[in-house]
Amino acid sequence: KLPLLREFFICFFVYKCLEEFEGLWYNESINSKGEMKMVKHVILWNLKEEYSATEKEEIKKNIKAGIESLNGKIPGLIDIKVHITGLASSTADLMLDSTLESEEALKNYAVHPEHVEVANTIVRPHTAKRSCLDFEI
Repeated sequence: KLPLLREFFICFFVYKCLEEFEGLWYNESINSKGEMKMVKHVILWNLKEEYSATEKEEIKKNIKAGIESLNGKIPGLIDIKVHITGLASSTADLMLDSTLESEEALKNYAVHPEHVEVANTIVRPHTAKRSCLDFEI
């Protein structure tokens, strides 16, 4: 009877471990290594055509400074950079490249008061076109 009981508990333990592993494996916010999936948030902007080349350079510098000042201020925001020196072959004027802890962190970033303030006062008044791509890494 004792070996049978021991085998039962071993089987039960293995079953529970596999059940837990399967739950982790299929959890959409966890990758196959058991790590949380991070999110990249990339935006390309074109500035309004009405600006001169000199004005565009100044606006790009201001946008870069404003957005990069959010680093460390918004929960879940891991890294944020703005690229303002594209090659002549580029069809966008500047690019936001940010990394967030999760899709939930991205949703919170979008409505965070400091982000909204920068977007409404520094970015949107000067941009004509915005393209966005969010993806998991």
